[in-house]
Amino acid sequence: MSTRPQLTTEQVEDAMAALHTRLYDTLNQKGWGSFASKHEALGAIVEEMRELEEAVRVRPALGGNSKVRHELLDLAIAAVFAVACLDAKTMDW
Repeated sequence: MSTRPQLTTEQVEDAMAALHTRLYDTLNQKGWGSFASKHEALGAIVEEMRELEEAVRVRPALGGNSKVRHELLDLAIAAVFAVACLDAKTMDW
């Protein structure tokens, strides 16, 4: 049985810092307007998932890993923003 490499607290914190920075960059670029509905939030998440699927197919030598990282952050941003909208009760349905 093989064991998985373990991440350090610092590596996870670095990932969270990257998410935090990209989240606020994205909000400042696109605006802070809430998703109108859970369906809109789902649509944004599904779109980011599709983009992630495409990025996974790109070979690392052609920039695939940086594209995967970019799309993973975009997917996380969509999910975090949806949680914020849900918690704020700003979505109509």
